[in-house]
Amino acid sequence: GAFSPPPLSGYLVAPQQSRVWGAAQAAVRADLRWPGEMALLPGLMLLILAAAGLALGAAPVRRRLWLAAAVVGSVLLGLGTTFAGGRYTILPMQRQLPGWESDRTTGRLVLYTTLALGLLAAYAVTGLQERLPRGRGWATLVLVLPLAVTLEGLGTVAHPAVPPLPAALRGVQAPVLVLPSDGFHDAATMTWSTQSWPEVVNGSSSIEPRQIGELRQRVAGFPDAASVAFLRDLGVRTVVLLPGYAFGSPWQGAESRPVDGLALHREQVSGGDWVYRLDR
Repeated sequence: GAFSPPPLSGYLVAPQQSRVWGAAQAAVRADLRWPGEMALLPGLMLLILAAAGLALGAAPVRRRLWLAAAVVGSVLLGLGTTFAGGRYTILPMQRQLPGWESDRTTGRLVLYTTLALGLLAAYAVTGLQERLPRGRGWATLVLVLPLAVTLEGLGTVAHPAVPPLPAALRGVQAPVLVLPSDGFHDAATMTWSTQSWPEVVNGSSSIEPRQIGELRQRVAGFPDAASVAFLRDLGVRTVVLLPGYAFGSPWQGAESRPVDGLALHREQVSGGDWVYRLDR
């Protein structure tokens, strides 16, 4: 898919949010099919320190070799099907071990690569401290190396602006369906639901469950007899319609659809949203 797997070069490319390498590697990052999931640089300083830790770290040789093997193994797994088609790495893991089949973006395994590199880097710092005499050089080393790693890791990730909670969702009787419902708008609905944790029918993920797709199809004509009967059988008590978000969706203009003869009561609340309460 578009999100997986990354190429080996992705482990040497920083994301655009990196203050140190983001702008400098813009051209290289443009060659990646999906930079957001494939720019995986753990940090140049971390790589240098890890190499030093492997060569002269304070830990026993066997332990350093095991950590090096963990780095190589996690990278090969992270490459997914770009390495030998995944036949000897990620595919057997996904087919034989529980939980692995849910990992659709293998590049995220860089977390384990970074952990192993960090341990090797720590052994490098410890080894250098043991070799250097106590004094100005030792103090400089203790200060400069962690500071360099920290500065390289500084990023510019912006804090997203969350849409305000619609008044129609305050004190709503659950279970509730919020319309419009699709892969984009359901993300906002799930965020709003954290205010009081009502049961919501909406849900969104990178992989759409079959039931969610079927539900959206069957309520595309809401409010009508078929969709109301379906929702009642499903156990839904309330439908909240947000016309301000419905442009271009099947529910654009749904607030003007007649409800005569339907077993529900509707009410317009502040902000122009609508609450439909389904009769039991």
